[in-house]
Order: sequence, then structure tokens, then C-alpha cells
Amino acid sequence: MGAQKLAVELLKNWKGAVVAMDVKTGEVLAIASSPVYDNNPLTWGISGREWSAMINDPDRPMLDRAIAGVYPPASTFKAFMSIAALEENAITQSTIYSCRGGLRYGSHLFKCWKHSGHGGLNVIGALQHSCDVFFYQAGLKTGIEKLIKWGRKFHLGEPTGIDLPGESGGNIAGAEWKMRRFKRQWANGDTINYSIGQGYMLMTPIQIARVYAAIANGGKMVTPHLNKNGYREPEDIGLNPEKLAIVKKGLEAVVSRGTGSRAGRFGVKVAGKTGTAQNSHGDDHALFAGYAPADDPKYVAVAVIEAGKHGSSVAGPVVGQMLAHLLSR
Repeated sequence: MGAQKLAVELLKNWKGAVVAMDVKTGEVLAIASSPVYDNNPLTWGISGREWSAMINDPDRPMLDRAIAGVYPPASTFKAFMSIAALEENAITQSTIYSCRGGLRYGSHLFKCWKHSGHGGLNVIGALQHSCDVFFYQAGLKTGIEKLIKWGRKFHLGEPTGIDLPGESGGNIAGAEWKMRRFKRQWANGDTINYSIGQGYMLMTPIQIARVYAAIANGGKMVTPHLNKNGYREPEDIGLNPEKLAIVKKGLEAVVSRGTGSRAGRFGVKVAGKTGTAQNSHGDDHALFAGYAPADDPKYVAVAVIEAGKHGSSVAGPVVGQMLAHLLSR
């Protein structure tokens, strides 16, 4: 079975997207969106009634979710957060934050997904266990302006340049955007939500894949492409190798003994991050972003499963199977 066929098969009965690509070149090896539509009738013509039914279908089969579906990246964003906080010296590997199940800021309690708390954790442990409270505090210490600065380095909020039409740029948000959009000041509560990939931050699956490719390859932003003529020389964004190694160690721990263990059950050593994104229309979206082999990365894969509820149990195995398949070729 080819990689593309496997990606389609893994999305069977789900709404969502799967993307896989080479971490060093950006060559897209699989890109799938579900649900799909039968494009054969478009060849010989369809009636206005049929066209209206297609474009008004609530499942939005004509939306290429891989490049135009925008989602909160949820906890997959914590890898980026870790890099930004480490690079800005807001935290170090020795920084410990204590989680008792939530962070009270002003009159509001920002909860951790583990209501009993995680105790004291450094950044590696916080990634491994996906501790929200650690990243709330790291985000506040880093500050939204520096997070936006690093977001621009990773080209968040703009199209990746993939050689397909209809790509969305997502939304990097920030103080200027909020004032322009809502005529309201950015608040620290916004930064807290931003720090765990919620709130106003929106990304496409291909954008998430591009970020994780840069983590895997040592800090080079590739241009995703299907046609070999679409290759562009990767852009070195100047990540500190020692600080990047800390983040990669955390992502390895996620799969080896943390929330993403189900992604590592397919015979290859995977590093990555789970995500569970709030969905105002129903059950939470499930996400997983990862690369393999963890100690010598060749491929990155991302799965976003709409209303999948849990990145660990639903999206993680999808990515694990895709990476195992690519490495078996």
C-alpha cells in the first residue's frame, strides 16, 4: 500500500486530515482530507441543484482540510512554546513550575487537564505529561510580544507556500490583531490560552507539520511541495542547538513514557506531541504531530481528527502507523 492510500484509509469514517513529508526537503509524501466528494460528475457537468448540494453540505467535503482547515493547534503548540521560552531565557531546563491542577490569575482559575495536578515539573516533564499549568506560567514569563516574534520566525499566520491552490494562512493573533479585530486590549488571560495553543491561535495541519519538520531537522523551515520543481532551499531560523535538544528530549519522552505512547507501538521510535482542541460545535478535536526515527528524523506526520476527542488515543496511532509505513519503504 502506498503512503497516500494509507493516509486515506486511516481517515476512513473520520472528518479531518493527515499530512506526511520529508523533514529535510519538504517533499509531501501523503496529504489527505476527509470527507471527500466524487469529482467524476464535475468532468461531464452537474446541475445547479447538485452543485448547491455539494457546496452546502454541512460536512464540507470540498474543503481541503490539510491546507485550508484551520484549527487550534492545542497542545501540539507546546513544542513551539518551549522553544520560544527557552530561546528568550524565560525558562531553562532547570526551571520548575508546580501544578496543583490549575493556575489562578486574577479572578479566574485556568485549569490543567489533570485536575489533581502534576506536581513540580521542568520543561521536559511538562511536555511528557502535557502539563497546562507549566506552559501557562512559561507563556506569561515569555510574554506575548516575544511569542509573536518567534511565531513570525516559524512563519505562523501565513501560508506555507505549498504548490496547491486554496491554502489558508491560519491566524497568529496577538495584541495588534485583537485591537484591530475586536477593538479590545490584549489581556494576560489571552496569553495564558495562547500558551497551550487555544484561544485565537489557528493553524492548518500543513503548518503544524512544517513546524515539527523544523524541530526535527535542526531549525530549518522547509517549503512543502508535491512537484519536485516546487523545492525551495530551507530557511535556517537560527535555533540554539542545545535548547532545541531539550525540546526534542521532551518530545521523545511524550511517546516513550508520556501522553503519546500509542504513537510508538508500530516498531519505530517516534517523537511528538498530542493535542486535544476545544470545539465549539461538539466533541474536542484530536491532534498528534510527530517525526521518526526520533534520533535521526527523516519524516514528519500530522493528524487532525475532528471530534476525535483525544489526541493520545485517536490521532497518535494514525501518525505512528504513517511514520512506520514510510520508514518501511
